[in-house]
Amino acid sequence: MEKKLHIQLLESPSPDSPPASPSVPLGSRPHRYEELEGAEGRAVFFRPHRHTAADLAPLHGTMAVTIDGVRRECAVLDVSQNGAAVAWPPGLPVRKGRLVPAVLRFDSHQAFSGNVRIGSVRESGGAAVAGLSFDNFLLDVDEILNLRTLRAWASGAGSARVQDRPWGVSSGERFQARVAELRLLLEDGREQLDGLERQLPWHALHGAHSPVLTALERSLRTRFVPEFVRLTEAVDA
Repeated sequence: MEKKLHIQLLESPSPDSPPASPSVPLGSRPHRYEELEGAEGRAVFFRPHRHTAADLAPLHGTMAVTIDGVRRECAVLDVSQNGAAVAWPPGLPVRKGRLVPAVLRFDSHQAFSGNVRIGSVRESGGAAVAGLSFDNFLLDVDEILNLRTLRAWASGAGSARVQDRPWGVSSGERFQARVAELRLLLEDGREQLDGLERQLPWHALHGAHSPVLTALERSLRTRFVPEFVRLTEAVDA
């Protein structure tokens, strides 16, 4: 009995055609964002940015703590949303984990009043440094930074007294009055010329010499210039 052979002809690839890539098995469907799982509980670690005392200058921060009825001021070394590191006063008892009442101030601004927990105690430069965390409170650090900016601006602005200003002259009321009048005269003259410029076409005042410019020059010489000269001479007198 004859056997039938089934022969399938395959088309040979062209020499110029790229080699066929091997098939890649498809994996499982990727997770959507809301399906991703992150760490939970104490596995989540987040530490807000800490600002040192140098960062907050010229603001001066202090933390007043009360332990066993004794109230002591501590210099703030750095601060963040959830706590601060302070220079712990010598002789004041300190115990890690203890909850103590405290008041945080930056100059005259009271930023916090409540309980803080002593989270860490370490030595730095021969002095004790305590890490304090606010109890159920987040510090508005942006407000503190804005106060720092304002304090730096006020320090750089100098005294507001006239006699401390470079233009302040003792017993110079007459001189200052003449200078003020001269400034007002110039401002009024500029306003009047601006109004004239709006009424005339551009080429009438900015083009070649014309009867309009000649008349304007004559008007300034007879009306504005004499008063300007009088006030300058009064300033120099």
